[in-house]
Amino acid sequence: AAAADEDWDEFTPRVGLDYRVSDDILTYVVYSEGFRSGGFNGRNQNLANIGPFDPETVENWELGMKSELLDKTLRFNAAAYYNEYDDKQEEVIEPDGFGGSNTVVRNASSAELWGVEAEATWVASANLLFNANLGYQDAEYDSFDADLSGDGIVTDNSDLELRRVPEWTGGVNGTYIFQVGPGDLSFYASYRYTDEYWVD
Repeated sequence: AAAADEDWDEFTPRVGLDYRVSDDILTYVVYSEGFRSGGFNGRNQNLANIGPFDPETVENWELGMKSELLDKTLRFNAAAYYNEYDDKQEEVIEPDGFGGSNTVVRNASSAELWGVEAEATWVASANLLFNANLGYQDAEYDSFDADLSGDGIVTDNSDLELRRVPEWTGGVNGTYIFQVGPGDLSFYASYRYTDEYWVD
């Protein structure tokens, strides 16, 4: 059995400015900071590896626009963003010295991620509605220093891919509604795409 405690606190400001180009188009820029709390990993049998690990922090810039066009039948929004992560928490699988392994959380890396996103909703008629979205993101480690082989030597692993970060995502769907007697009947079709990505 083991007992441990730790306190963390972070200042996370958010500042934004917006400018209305016209009655139908709004542009904005936002700077914000955030954090993922530190903690402990209670799954390990080795008490030396339960932690604590420190908070992960991120700085974010976002530039975007929101619009309602074509007599408000078309809503189009777009944004570009840049995120910079420091002390990023990584689940590192290490040998436990007894033929097994431990999953240890380390503040092992820093990373940069940027991307663009766009989404649109079009009311084509009183009965027909379309939605579409598209996103692209590029992510890479600035540094990732950890002992991944269990030989006691910390190496540079910044050439690895970030997990769960698909490069392309997108989708489109449509809904058609028409009246049948006292009610409505609707048809809905959709397609969604997520690019390949690493999970481990």
